[in-house]
Amino acid sequence: MEGWLILIGITALITFLAWLIDTFNKAKKYEELKPELDNLDRYKEELESREAELKKEQKKWKEKVQSDTKAINTLAKEKSLGFPWLAQAYADYFYLQKLKEADHLERKSHPAPVAAAKVREIARERRIIEKNYALLKESLNIIKTYFLF
Repeated sequence: MEGWLILIGITALITFLAWLIDTFNKAKKYEELKPELDNLDRYKEELESREAELKKEQKKWKEKVQSDTKAINTLAKEKSLGFPWLAQAYADYFYLQKLKEADHLERKSHPAPVAAAKVREIARERRIIEKNYALLKESLNIIKTYFLF
């Protein structure tokens, strides 16, 4: 009977030692992986913050698109009434939009001053072309009206 007790005691001791070694190995592995876990938590917070920023940016752009659409519709309605200054208004509107784009290029987190200058140059040229186009188009419409083309 004593042999059985000794065998049970040794088995219990071996089981306890195996459990202790396993717990020690798990603790050691946890200590190795803990910095990575902390980094993942920080990264998750950064991603959530960036997501919130992007949602704000998206909302801002949606509002800008709505504003631009409203302005263009207003200009189009006034054009249909035949205001002669409308050609300049169209050209000025799009010129100002491109200037805003150029300002954004200069102020973004990684500025692009050369691209901003190019956008401004193209905007100036486009302003003249759009004005001339609108005036010529209106002149053509007047000619068509009077000569019944």
